[in-house]
Amino acid sequence: VQISAYARWNDNPNFPSATGEDLKIVGFGRTEVNGPTSAILTEGKLDYLNDEVCKVRYDKYDPESSLCADSPSTGICLGDSGSPALARGGTLVVGLASYLIGGCASSYPDFFVRISSYRNWLKQMTCTQALDPPGWCNSQGGGQGNGQGNGSSGTDAGTGTGAADPLTNFFSLI
Repeated sequence: VQISAYARWNDNPNFPSATGEDLKIVGFGRTEVNGPTSAILTEGKLDYLNDEVCKVRYDKYDPESSLCADSPSTGICLGDSGSPALARGGTLVVGLASYLIGGCASSYPDFFVRISSYRNWLKQMTCTQALDPPGWCNSQGGGQGNGQGNGSSGTDAGTGTGAADPLTNFFSLI
């Protein structure tokens, strides 16, 4: 697997929304239930499941912070935690692999942290915890970009386009 384009962070809490929407997953996790982790980046395709379907499949599902996806032939496994779930042909990060119920290849869907729910936290941590914070930490919109990560750019929230957002091309798989 070689991915050479930048992927944007999704900031639209209503996307994805349609069950069956294609999600690409990539990671270094196990490729067999009891096998070793992969030495090379592998990819798979999952179908997004809307919140109602996820809630039926797992009653403790939290749509505010999670999303779920499923496939009869592939999925996340041990070693894939933190790996991205990408929409729109691999150009939009909508989730990060989070947890499994019943282990790899179980009858339950795979669960991902919903990126749009943590966008402000991601910005704050990048600006306050990085040893060498990116320059955009000091120039966030609205006059609040003081390098301490307590401001928000106020641009394009909820659009999913990332047009003026400093995290637009922050996540890159090369």
